[in-house]
Amino acid sequence: MGFFVFMCDKISNVMMKLSDAIKEKLSIDCYDTATIERVTYYKENNKVNIVLNNESYIPFLDYQEIKRFFEKEMELPVSLSLQYVDKSIPLQEMKQYFDNLIRNNLSLSYFSNAILTMDKQMIFVQFNSEDEMHKAEEFLEQLVSALKQFGIEGYSFHTGCIEEVKPIVEEIYIQEKEEVKKEAPVPTQKYKYRRVKKEDYAVVELKDITEQMSMIQFTGEVFGIEEKEIKDGRILQTFNVFDGTEAFPCKRFENERTLPLEVLREINNGDYVKIYGDIKLESFRDESGLVCFPRDVEKLEKKTIIDEAKEKRVEFHMHSNMSEMDGVVDIRKIVQFYWDLGHEGFVLTDHNDVQSFVKGYNAIKGLKKSDPDREFKMGLGCEMNLCDDKLTIVRNPNDESVDECEYICFDLETTGLSAHFDSIIEFGAVKIKNHSVVDRKQLFIKPRHEIPAFITSKTNITNDMVKDAPSFQEVYQEIVDWIGDAVLVAHNATFDYFFFNEELKRVGAKPLTNPVIDTLDMARSV
Repeated sequence: MGFFVFMCDKISNVMMKLSDAIKEKLSIDCYDTATIERVTYYKENNKVNIVLNNESYIPFLDYQEIKRFFEKEMELPVSLSLQYVDKSIPLQEMKQYFDNLIRNNLSLSYFSNAILTMDKQMIFVQFNSEDEMHKAEEFLEQLVSALKQFGIEGYSFHTGCIEEVKPIVEEIYIQEKEEVKKEAPVPTQKYKYRRVKKEDYAVVELKDITEQMSMIQFTGEVFGIEEKEIKDGRILQTFNVFDGTEAFPCKRFENERTLPLEVLREINNGDYVKIYGDIKLESFRDESGLVCFPRDVEKLEKKTIIDEAKEKRVEFHMHSNMSEMDGVVDIRKIVQFYWDLGHEGFVLTDHNDVQSFVKGYNAIKGLKKSDPDREFKMGLGCEMNLCDDKLTIVRNPNDESVDECEYICFDLETTGLSAHFDSIIEFGAVKIKNHSVVDRKQLFIKPRHEIPAFITSKTNITNDMVKDAPSFQEVYQEIVDWIGDAVLVAHNATFDYFFFNEELKRVGAKPLTNPVIDTLDMARSV
């Protein structure tokens, strides 16, 4: 009982806010006539149904906004039903409600390729074939009933086929609840539909698709094919097509008459196809986006690149997918590509890696079986990282005895690798005299900008740890005085020593000139 009272209070609060919501979401002209006819709370599934009455139709985008408003305020799933005094609605608005129903009701997916037209109180649903039309007719009553939720009633629905002259197959009239005056019956007549030819589909590039479009065509390469069995046992196929400018998602439903499973599966990843279809806005859960629903998919011969030069070049710089963070193509595909171009070969130069040599050799060996006399070779190369053979183990040397020196073994943590753009965030060091640790110093230093996330992952130093720390300007003198004339020791001192001196220059202080020992170069020399 307490929960029911709580829900009543919540509904009352939302009703109080309703007038402002309607005023915001509906046009000013129809605001005064908008009222809530009924609110029903279904305890068994914790859902609310709201019936909204208005003088004239509510645009589909406004309908979605109002529905989201109710769901946000009530924190419950809401079904919103519409009723109108004036039941006329523009075709374009009706199409949006129609498409929304099909997207969210799998049993109505047979209507996904249908074309909707209107003539006064008659709505014509046109299909590409008789098989598709007959299958959809089984769900026509369900479609008509579902449209009532959006206030679309009082229309007669007629199915037809685009390819040929068709009589009206079926009529279903949506009767209003209240009695209406009977009009003179409309005489049965035949409607002629112009056969749609493939050349009637507008050619588009995928990068130019920004809204819903009908009867378009484009060509491209298929990738990312996936299949899913839906509730009625049919297969939903999704895939993407890349036309060189953009990639776009496509969806097709299995249909035993018009698109049987074996035909659905004729396309494969990597196929080059021409798509004839429509672009529709599809909503799924909390996301929505444009999707292509193909009416026809033609497999084409894949375009091949042809090198028509009489004297062909030889590529001396090629990376396979064994070049980490650089190459992405398998060496066998590279071999096939240059073979098809008619080139005499290429040179493979992966980064610090020779693992593609054997695969490349075997690929060439296989191709030469069909043309043993053809000259084709793969040059074997490698891009390698080399170190400077002049090691700098000691900088700024002096005549002091090694055994008598005082050493500062230090390390810096920074926001990055650039001494010009990054900052020190930690100084840590130990002071050694006569082979013993005589002192230690550790300081967090507040940088000039935030610590990047990847630096935090490497150093475990967060922005919170340095937010109250002193700046380098405030602590550099303390560090310099503590170092004094001691010998500095660091692993990769080239980085730490020069980074520290750059920070000193930035604050107007003199750079350090202490002797420096680099244990990294020392290790390289051993």
